[in-house]
Amino acid sequence: ITGANRGLGLGLVVELLKNDQVGKVFATTRNAAKSPDLQSISDARLVIIEMDAVSDASIQKAVDLIAKSVGASGVDILENNAGVLHPVHINAPIDRKEAIAYFEVNCVATMAVTLAFKDLLKAAARSNGSSQIVNMYSELGSISRTWGPCAPRHFTAYSMSKAALNLYMKTLSMDWEADGIRAMCQD
Repeated sequence: ITGANRGLGLGLVVELLKNDQVGKVFATTRNAAKSPDLQSISDARLVIIEMDAVSDASIQKAVDLIAKSVGASGVDILENNAGVLHPVHINAPIDRKEAIAYFEVNCVATMAVTLAFKDLLKAAARSNGSSQIVNMYSELGSISRTWGPCAPRHFTAYSMSKAALNLYMKTLSMDWEADGIRAMCQD
């Protein structure tokens, strides 16, 4: 689970560890020392790994650590949760760096993490018949629901990045199907 130090990512860790059938849960955070809630979970199945999703070197280091731990069994589920959400007011002057940051973290980083884990996902699919990529999605990324209270205009850059992520997952679900890897977005 990427971005597991707080919010939804932390909640996913807690819920997964309630299930006795779940093996190891690898929870990534940019800085383990600054993740006290994650550190406070006492379960031998939890493995905390530092990973910054916008750093290819950091991603590869995390993949290598996980690969060493799981061996030929691979990774059953990759939960891409890491993301950013800050207001970018669409009717004000656009801060290009801030708007681009949404795509860097919410799309490009997710693509990089997913590709880096492909071999581990393929290994799990060979062992279990399938593996899965789950990306956290948001109704704010829905093109058909860009009206009303579910689509506040000050999150337009975020919404655009989540719509792009949705397209990526649709493409991935077709391209990696032959490898036994399912891809979906979870709201």
